[in-house]
Formats: sequence, structure tokens, C-alpha cells
Amino acid sequence: MKKKYYLVPLLGLLSCLLIFSQQVRADVDYDINNVEATARVNKDGSLTMYRQVDYSFDSDARGVFYRQNLNEKQKLSNIQVKVDGKTAVASTTGKNDTYELQKNGNSYRFKVYHRIREDERVKVEYSYMIHNAITNYCDTAELNFKIIGNGWDTDLDYVRATVIFPGRVKGLKAWAHGPLSGYTQVLPGEGKIIMTADDVAGDSGVEVHAIFPTAVTSANKNFVDQDKKQTIEKQEAQLAREANRRRQR
Repeated sequence: MKKKYYLVPLLGLLSCLLIFSQQVRADVDYDINNVEATARVNKDGSLTMYRQVDYSFDSDARGVFYRQNLNEKQKLSNIQVKVDGKTAVASTTGKNDTYELQKNGNSYRFKVYHRIREDERVKVEYSYMIHNAITNYCDTAELNFKIIGNGWDTDLDYVRATVIFPGRVKGLKAWAHGPLSGYTQVLPGEGKIIMTADDVAGDSGVEVHAIFPTAVTSANKNFVDQDKKQTIEKQEAQLAREANRRRQR
């Protein structure tokens, strides 16, 4: 069954991207045409992430930054970066088609080196695993994740974010938070949540909040010994009422 949910603002994990130019003080003119993010839910409560960002540049640039902020218990592994389909090598040399990864607290920053010319289109892909992304409670499992970050320095023409479960998920409930014009499909029979939006402000982003049976992440060691399902449902009902009031105004 397909359901439509409008997106409402809510704070969450931050992902952000910046552009860096060949000259430190030179401005870079570019658009982000498309952002796609896919999160595959694993039995151990981790997420296998894939992100694709498509740019069109109106000036020269030396590469891009991308930052993934995480919670205290979370970390990244199995990292891979591609530029226009070519695998970038982890390196501190600053050579073309290499990337540096720096960890500062709970933040991971990718610095991707790629020489970009005016009027070029560039596609950058990031793949990695986020550990401890899901929390199992006594009565439900919870995913609360800023799947499209809100730290972009330009608007996003189109975004598509998908959460994929290992199979069908009876009792799957999900809410999306972000621009009011967004569209969300919750598909328990297919084990998917699909969120799309056009013209997303760079400081908005899209957050997915989902609950589902703990059997889906039965190997998850991130466990809290308390009931949480009813609290989450009440919280989301209140947020929906507030969003409707804003929409009416």
C-alpha cells in the first residue's frame, strides 16, 4: 500500500558538502542537479550506504568536500569513493582522483581531489557502512537518520532517498522530515521507504524516522532495555499536527 507523507522540519544527523577551488579565495559557481542516497538495513543494525551527487560547474574547481556526522557510538568502514565512475584512491598526496578522509570527533570529512573545468558535469559516489545506525528496544527497532544532510552550500534540484530492508517488513512505519513539498512512499510489502523532493534548500535536508519489528535487526547489539514504540508514535503524531498547521498558514 502506498502512502503519501509531507515532509516537516526536524533536526538530525548532518551531512554536508562544500566545493574547494584551485585558488583559495576564488569563488566556484556550480549547481547540484541530483542527490541520491540509498541505505540498506543489515541484521546487525548497520547501514550500507550509497550516495551519488551530480554537479554542473560554471567555473573551474579543484575538487569537493563531503562530511558525514555521526552519533557517538557510530563509525564508518568499507569506504569507497568514485569520480565519474573511476575509483578514487585514498591518499594524502593531493593528486587528481584521490581522496583524504579525516576524522574529527564524530565527524568524517572526505576531501576529493578532481580537476574540474568550466562547464563540466561531475558525478561523485560515496559508499560506506555506518555501524550502530539502528537502536533495538524491547518493543520496536528504530532508525532515525538524516539521510540527506542539511549542510549544503547551494540548493539541490532533485533528491531521492531510499531505505531498503532485507525483505518485506510487516508493521513498518516511517515518517520523513524536510521540505513540506516532499513525497514519501512506505512500502511494507517490498521492505522499502522512498522519499523524493524537488528544489530542496541547502539548509533543509531530509530525515527518515522509522520503526519496525526487532526481528529485522535480530543481530543488533545496540539495545536499550525499555519500551519506545508508543513514545515515538505520539511524537510523530504531534509533529504531523504542527506541520499541518504550518501548511494551512
